[in-house]
Amino acid sequence: SAVGVLPCRKWPSWLAPGELIRLFSATRPATLSAPATPPIAGQKTVVAKIDGVSLKNGPSPKFPEVGRLKKGDRLPLIRSTTVIFNGKPWLVADAGGRKAYVWSGLVTTE
Repeated sequence: SAVGVLPCRKWPSWLAPGELIRLFSATRPATLSAPATPPIAGQKTVVAKIDGVSLKNGPSPKFPEVGRLKKGDRLPLIRSTTVIFNGKPWLVADAGGRKAYVWSGLVTTE
């Protein structure tokens, strides 16, 4: 039988953002190799400095992981936050149309 998908305007409160990625990726978080939305000319990007840069659904290591970047992976930069961790701010990036938080100590901006 076919599985239907119901349209949903709001994220269900019982399902944490990123939970579907975690459920469908078994024990490994999803690895994003390229943004679904390419950066606009002149728009800044974040570039992973190392393999395994964690993308979070909030600006703290305590938030659930929603994906990972490999060294050199790029995502369009949305903005910097005022949340500082170890002297550096958390950034908001566009991970395929969804906001993801990344710590600026693990990426460069170009």
